[in-house]
Amino acid sequence: METKLEINNTDVSKNKKNKKTTKKKQLNNLDEKINVKLIVQEDEEDEEDEEDNNIETEPLFTEKEIKNYDRQKDKCIFKSPKEEYQWAKTQKKTCSKCLTEKKLSGFNGNTSGTDAFDKNGYRLRRPECKECSKNISKGKTEAKKKAKNLGITYVAPEGTLCAVCNKPSCIGNGMVFDHCHINNIFRGYCCNSCNRSIGVLGDNIDGLLQAINYLLKTEKCNIIQNEEGKLVKI
Repeated sequence: METKLEINNTDVSKNKKNKKTTKKKQLNNLDEKINVKLIVQEDEEDEEDEEDNNIETEPLFTEKEIKNYDRQKDKCIFKSPKEEYQWAKTQKKTCSKCLTEKKLSGFNGNTSGTDAFDKNGYRLRRPECKECSKNISKGKTEAKKKAKNLGITYVAPEGTLCAVCNKPSCIGNGMVFDHCHINNIFRGYCCNSCNRSIGVLGDNIDGLLQAINYLLKTEKCNIIQNEEGKLVKI
């Protein structure tokens, strides 16, 4: 009898141990399932947040912008800025600053003189995206403050010649305050045409050098930097 009782006690002990091990495994499996579920939920929330960030809100069009379509109705393809906005959301364009491909609707409108539309009747737009435009605007504000502290006015003094082409301003091609987009400091007064041309080429030395190298393919010459630091042809 004593031997039988010892065997039963051992069996009971083993059963208890097995039950504890099984319960522990079940709890571990449950924890893993909960963790997996939480990770999936976080991923889904991240995807939802990303989708929300990509939702584009329709802008409020100014009276001037609406009038552009009425003023040039014989040239523009769309009847209103809202109609063109819907089309622009389906088109792509690469930003000249961040080099990111974005929706065309993510670029502000631009005007060449009094013309708001290109030769095909589409709205002219800035080369840089809206986000980069905001950064440029902040840099310009900083440059204006620095210039003011140095006694430099935002409006070019009467008779000022363009710092690039050395020509005076004229109707449709006024003089503008130009600033360095890297250091946010006043660079000089340029006519609107030269200022826009520099901007289209990236508003940096690298962009202008690419254009010069392209021209050098057919117009052979040597270019050096003189003692004043200016580039000259020889």
